[in-house]
Amino acid sequence: MKYSLLLNLKIEAMQLRIIKLTVLFLAIVTTASSQKQPSTYPGSVFKYPNQKNTLLSMDSYEKVKSFYADEVGPPRTEEGNPSSGYFAFFLYQKSLPDDLGVSVSSGRGRSNVIGDIFSRLKGFEVQGIITNNQLIEIERKYRYLRNCYFVYIEDEKGVLTSEDRLIFRKYENTTGLGWSEPENQNEIMQQIEALMSAGRISEGMELAQKMKDDIEKGIELRSSNEAVKMWTNCLDEISAKAYRTMIIISM
Repeated sequence: MKYSLLLNLKIEAMQLRIIKLTVLFLAIVTTASSQKQPSTYPGSVFKYPNQKNTLLSMDSYEKVKSFYADEVGPPRTEEGNPSSGYFAFFLYQKSLPDDLGVSVSSGRGRSNVIGDIFSRLKGFEVQGIITNNQLIEIERKYRYLRNCYFVYIEDEKGVLTSEDRLIFRKYENTTGLGWSEPENQNEIMQQIEALMSAGRISEGMELAQKMKDDIEKGIELRSSNEAVKMWTNCLDEISAKAYRTMIIISM
């Protein structure tokens, strides 16, 4: 008798729990269907080609934040400071397990490329090509790029790569083989060997001389003020591709 009573109580409790969960689910669905869908921020671009919910904008954090505040009200949560960057979340729909809405962040990008460039410029300071004050001034002007965001596109091998990294590679290849196009030295050696094996001696010698000249140009370039100008040009080119704010729409 007691066992039967306990079983009935457990069944009733389970049924009540199911009813409560059903009511909660219906309430969420009803609220979700009636709430506003977030807009795509004007002028923003996709960070990744196949991921449509992550956007980048060159506008400031405050401007992007104001856009979504006008649309749905003040952010539900907001945090940050100049050193760690800023983050705000705008609630559009209550949901389980996570609420749905729009996240806006700025100053939280992580570009390793800028550090790579600064390291090369530090090498020029060690060589006496630039002064410490000049290096400090360059770093002060461009250090904000460390925390910017960049679009990812496919490189020549089809690998998704950030645009700052692709720009860096272009300039790095220039200092590796003078002012020539970014060619792989092993591939050039294979071409020379193929020409020699085919009896095309003069063509092989000509290509070998070109490779030698390009390497010498690269060595000369890496030891001159021209290389400093080149890397600051690289930073300018990266700056033109840098986005200040990231938007993630989770709906």
